[in-house]
Amino acid sequence: MRISPITPNYLNKPLSFRAGSSASAKRFLQSTPPPPRYFSMQTGIFPKSLSELEEGQVLDYNGAIFNKHVTTFCRNDLNWLDFGKYLKEKFDSPKDVNFHVFACSTGAEAYSLALLLNRVYDTTDYKIDASDIADYMIDENIKEQKWGAVVDPFDYFKICRDLDLTGNKEKYFIKPDGYYPVIKPQIANTVKFRKANIITEVDNLDTSKPSVIFCRNMWPYVDSEKYEEFAEKLYKKLPEGSMVVIGDFDHVGDYEHYGSDSFPKALEESGFKPSKRGMSRLRESDKKDFMSVYEK
Repeated sequence: MRISPITPNYLNKPLSFRAGSSASAKRFLQSTPPPPRYFSMQTGIFPKSLSELEEGQVLDYNGAIFNKHVTTFCRNDLNWLDFGKYLKEKFDSPKDVNFHVFACSTGAEAYSLALLLNRVYDTTDYKIDASDIADYMIDENIKEQKWGAVVDPFDYFKICRDLDLTGNKEKYFIKPDGYYPVIKPQIANTVKFRKANIITEVDNLDTSKPSVIFCRNMWPYVDSEKYEEFAEKLYKKLPEGSMVVIGDFDHVGDYEHYGSDSFPKALEESGFKPSKRGMSRLRESDKKDFMSVYEK
């Protein structure tokens, strides 16, 4: 079975929809402004039937499997508001910190951080360096940022809830009651997108002030033989007060060589200390604490 693509006029790449999704495709085309993106990378693998697709996979216009770059705003494995309060306790001004979001995908995490910093510090006097190894992802992020950083209804609900914005939505969004609100440009434009590989980029980090580095839910995909060297280099490079923020998939993912927890262990063995600040509410009832924040 072949799934036809839908190509909105504001994108130069086809998007694919699962079988039975014609209603979704129609809403996609009729929506104004266009909804947020979930971009994909072609694999060249052609399944014989839809039953071969794994959860979350879709087909491109040639019938090949796409691997989706998927991310959301305010992902639940970080207590964003508590993390923001902790930043305010540690740093008087966001200008005193370098903010990096590696493996930024569609930019939702970087925009979540931008909204959080504006919420906590009441300023846009900060810059967030957001990077990804995929060229086309960065190109599309830059294009969308110029058009307007759109938030889908579910993510909008999460943002307002987790950052406690409900009483003052107009400060952060254009048309906050519309179907697809847009992050105000003065907030969205604090994010600067570029191509970079975190493994090699560590040598170029600014050491004149502390850094807060988001590199979440990506490490099981990276060659785990590089973890120890990378973590040690990161610890030696970053000034005191710096933080590394990871996700719970980095704790429980299927690591190729060393089993689960291998990257968090590398961080701790290099000298980073885990902090309970920013630990997700979802983790409080778990038998094991999955720490999100590691500090120097």
